[in-house]
Amino acid sequence: MEIKMRENKKKWGTLMRWTVLLLLFLGMIINFADKSIVGLAAVPIMKEFDLSYADWGLVGSSYYWLYPVTGVIGAAWADRAGAKKVLGFLMIMWTVLQFGVLAITALPLLILYRILLGAFEGPFSPVSYSHVNKWFPPKQRAFATSIVVSGGTVGAMIVAPLLVFLIATMGWKIAFACLGAASLVWFFLFQFTKENPNEVYEEEHKKKKEKLKKLNLKDFVVLLASPSALFTTLAYCSTYLLVVWFSVWLPIYLVEAVNMSSAKWGIV
Repeated sequence: MEIKMRENKKKWGTLMRWTVLLLLFLGMIINFADKSIVGLAAVPIMKEFDLSYADWGLVGSSYYWLYPVTGVIGAAWADRAGAKKVLGFLMIMWTVLQFGVLAITALPLLILYRILLGAFEGPFSPVSYSHVNKWFPPKQRAFATSIVVSGGTVGAMIVAPLLVFLIATMGWKIAFACLGAASLVWFFLFQFTKENPNEVYEEEHKKKKEKLKKLNLKDFVVLLASPSALFTTLAYCSTYLLVVWFSVWLPIYLVEAVNMSSAKWGIV
């Protein structure tokens, strides 16, 4: 009887583990969609508010003004409060902000919306990586993390054409609100998951925690100054420069310079 209970608990833990991974993967898709939809809707937004290219540069960059700062703060908060609570809070804020787009009537409100959205989306990636690592043993962590990261790529392939279709048929504000609805659904589904992994892995995590020492600031600074850390940071910054340019300016270029239709550049 006891053996059967252990087997059932192990099966339940396995199911929960893959459910958490799937939801984090879907959350990353929503994160990418929230980040890129403003570029996909650039032309109708600029026309509605009569924005110049300089104005649009502010709109595009404002998303990232607090993004890296809140990423660090949010990750530290998750270590104390728990990743599940933090991720749920972030999704609720995404929901509020995306539905709040319906009330935007001028450039200042649009910039404020982008600043707040970036602030609340910054922590999602680091908290997700930390959370998925708790649920998977060392041999599967690289695979699990790569699945979460791939949500952004899948979002680029699947979500972009869908968002372009929504923007063209229902208007850009309704398209933004649809993303808010997706965040709300994700929030409710995520409430059925657990904060901590199955008891099968609890002993392993306890042993790991016992081995961890208090963070030494000097050692941490030395680590950040190492060639590997500096090269990785530079490579990530270079990649993000291209990602931001493509998401903010490429749709405008394709429509206004190349005269491409919405259906075509949505696929591109």
